[in-house]
Amino acid sequence: MVPCRILDLDDLDTRDAVTRDPATMIDGDQVVLIDEYQHAPVVLDAITAKLNASGHPGLFPLTGSARHEALPRAAQALTGRLTT
Repeated sequence: MVPCRILDLDDLDTRDAVTRDPATMIDGDQVVLIDEYQHAPVVLDAITAKLNASGHPGLFPLTGSARHEALPRAAQALTGRLTT
C-alpha cells in the first residue's frame, strides 16, 4: 500500500490553508489525494508546477463533485495531464 495524505477541501480550515499556500500543502514526495479540488482551483497551478519539476505522474489523485471542464478557464492548468 502506498502512503497517501488526504486533503479534504470540504473542510473549511483545509480549504483556507490550500488557498493561502497551495505549494506548501502539496509539498513532499508522497501521494496527496485532493478531495473536492474544485473548491480551491488554485491548487491545480501548484500541482502543475510540482509535476513540471518532478515528472512523476500519479502523485495527485483528484476527486470532486464538478467536472474539470466546468471549472473556470484559469483553473485548466492540468490540460494534457489529467486522466479520468
